[in-house]
Amino acid sequence: MTARYVTGEAPVSTRWRAARADAGAFDLLPDKENYRRPAGA
Repeated sequence: MTARYVTGEAPVSTRWRAARADAGAFDLLPDKENYRRPAGA
């Protein structure tokens, strides 16, 4: 896990959540407020 941060790559879970968020699936995330971001960001 540490190596991912060293290389600047987000953890798989974060990338998955971001992808779902970009797809308009905020309602699927119980902690959606922690991952809300502008579209295409």
